[in-house]
Amino acid sequence: PTDGLHTRENIRAVISHYQQKTHLDYSGFARVYHQLNDGLATTEQSTVSKKDSLPGLNYFLDSRVAEPVVGGLNFLLRSLLNNKSVQQRLLNINSPYVLRLVGNRLLKRASFYGLCKEINAAMHNPDEYQRRHLKALDLILEYDIPFLSIIHEDDFLVSAQRHKEEYEYLLAQRKRKEGVTKAAELRTTVRHIRLQRKQEELPLDPLNPHLMIIATSNETNVIARQITAAISRFVNENVDRATRKGKLKSLASVRKWMRENGRNPKRFSKRVA
Repeated sequence: PTDGLHTRENIRAVISHYQQKTHLDYSGFARVYHQLNDGLATTEQSTVSKKDSLPGLNYFLDSRVAEPVVGGLNFLLRSLLNNKSVQQRLLNINSPYVLRLVGNRLLKRASFYGLCKEINAAMHNPDEYQRRHLKALDLILEYDIPFLSIIHEDDFLVSAQRHKEEYEYLLAQRKRKEGVTKAAELRTTVRHIRLQRKQEELPLDPLNPHLMIIATSNETNVIARQITAAISRFVNENVDRATRKGKLKSLASVRKWMRENGRNPKRFSKRVA
């Protein structure tokens, strides 16, 4: 929901491209934040007026039928996805990674009603919503929480620019807190991975999932491997670090991963990629 404004800008770019033949640009805002002395704040261009809110959604959610109707849709979709023949067909389709992710996780677990409430809140008072989101960054810094950001460079719904700015902010503050000058010297992981597409040109078909869901082609397996590898590295490195600090018991699976990936515990204790 914090990226509702980003998605709105991309939708406007698509409409403008087809109506006025303008350049097709999925980058959203040039900058989402500007940096203050004590943190981040949203830029003026990333705010919305009242006409950009969703009064129809707000009216629907206030009605008595909203929760049972949306809940019924949730139930029907989950019943369909639990059908074995449907699952088999989905496995055999070379679909964009995010479609598989949505089918396997979001549709099976998320509450559509809760999601609609979040979107409604984000579009009606985006400044307040974004301020609350920024507080999470301060908590990550305050409590030394390891941070991993993974984003596709052409994501249509989520701002790759916002992810980059938040990573740069956390990295700078992390260095300052720990008194180091290089990311490799940090004790707490701060990492950003920007996935890239292989093809040079973006598809222009408005019915392509590139526009409807996420801006990726059918590079499902490649993206899945990249994400799995990044998460495995992030988790195993941080579990290993906690083990060496005596906060966790040693795990055979983590020791094996460290050996197989050439991580020397003594050397790695002084470095974080």
